[in-house]
Amino acid sequence: SLTVPPNSDGVSFVDNLQWSAISYIEANTGVSTNTNAQVQCSTIATSGPCALNSPGTSGSVTALLPYCASPSSSNCVASMALGASSQSMVPSTFVSSTNGPSTPGDPALKVPAGSTDGLWTNPLMNSGGTNSYATFVEAQFQLINGKVSNATLTAAIYPYKVIQGNYFPPFVTLSQGVEVVEGGEIECAFTYATSCGRLEDFPTGTQASLSIRVTNLVGGWFRGRLASPTISESRFDATSNLISISAGVVTVPTMSYVASVSQVQSVPSLGKFFTDLSFPPPPTAAGAYIPTYSPKAFVALSDIRDVANNTASGQMTVWNFGTLPPWSSNSGENKSCLNNNSQVEGIVTTNAMAYQAGPPSLSGSFFTYGVAGMHYYADGSTVEGTYDLVMRNSVAQCLYGFANAPISATVNITESSLSVENVATTSVQDANGWLHVGAYGFNFSNPIISVRLWQIKHRVTISCVKGRSVVKISGVSPRCPIGFKKLVTITCLKGTSTKKVTAATPRCPAGYKRR
Repeated sequence: SLTVPPNSDGVSFVDNLQWSAISYIEANTGVSTNTNAQVQCSTIATSGPCALNSPGTSGSVTALLPYCASPSSSNCVASMALGASSQSMVPSTFVSSTNGPSTPGDPALKVPAGSTDGLWTNPLMNSGGTNSYATFVEAQFQLINGKVSNATLTAAIYPYKVIQGNYFPPFVTLSQGVEVVEGGEIECAFTYATSCGRLEDFPTGTQASLSIRVTNLVGGWFRGRLASPTISESRFDATSNLISISAGVVTVPTMSYVASVSQVQSVPSLGKFFTDLSFPPPPTAAGAYIPTYSPKAFVALSDIRDVANNTASGQMTVWNFGTLPPWSSNSGENKSCLNNNSQVEGIVTTNAMAYQAGPPSLSGSFFTYGVAGMHYYADGSTVEGTYDLVMRNSVAQCLYGFANAPISATVNITESSLSVENVATTSVQDANGWLHVGAYGFNFSNPIISVRLWQIKHRVTISCVKGRSVVKISGVSPRCPIGFKKLVTITCLKGTSTKKVTAATPRCPAGYKRR
């Protein structure tokens, strides 16, 4: 958490703001930005003014997905596994759901029922000395005029240890006609009045997998804090899909910074830092949390880099993923290849302190992706960046006009401020209908990652003849030298007899016919 003394300002870059999430429904007679809108209900009714599919009804649904109670249950968490390596992962045991509000679903809109976080045990011990883990899977739906206009998914696995104390569980309150979630603790996976599940670290190198059955309204592009993810997706029933993601945890550098009035007044970059974050000038004793995917995070890190000695203030191990906004492409004709929200199209993951909010930008034949961070961890060791791009082969084929053949890629990492190459280890794999491009070991401050895809064409060998001279030519599209003709083989039939004839202009023997 961020503690700011009097006459100071402070900011903390956070990976997400999920500690206050609970299931709730807001349904208004007007658009949700109308501060005079009247909240109709906090649950879904099958008829009357609270029905979400009533014309003129707008609002939102936040539903935390429960554990799958049966093999036929949908919109739920099917399984979670952990291990020290991908080969040693073992299934976790579901223990219970946390306390908290629940909401009913609306099958007509494919909106699921809302529950609470799931609590699990696994033989793998976390840094808190416990084998306790929580799953957070949140589906959100925006409603306009009685219809779902947007659906998103966010999922995470949290190691935790229960500690006692006085806390403020999250709750929903009404503010100017709009429901707002308050309470919750940033350092807790879940929060009760007298205890919380304090977040702990995964053991280094932990591998995890999560399988979710979720409405087929969720799809498109995903982002994540994952290492070398693999994805599978299949239809579960008529209205939902089974999405499974396996990946390693990543170590994410963190940054919190507090500056006094005198520091802000005497150091120009600090003044710019708080101005760029739209903070009021000190003295305010103000503190704020900046999401790591916010464009402001890039600007703020640049402002504060020198005064922070290009060093992070901490680090944490993380495993999470979630949907991204629809693809924004520089090339309009490519959007149809990138915005199919009926299935998972791909995922972009990184351990960078700040990262691009959307999918990679597509310019010409290159995907580019921006990340930023401090050069050093708090202990003085160098931060080594990770980046993974996983996409369906069908997406690459659509974008580039590729045939159904193996696809490869080249990866360049350039430090944007220096226009010099940033050395990294890269990996390209094409398997099971997914293309995986990885880059590891690069350094920060503001590297730009560029990926260009290309189609692997198989080499073939042909035989060419000129008189009695025969040569063999190999290549992707081989051609005979000038004066040579390609040898061609045909098959000839006569009753049950078969003969093969090879020549520049082959002909079947008398009495035989070409097959």
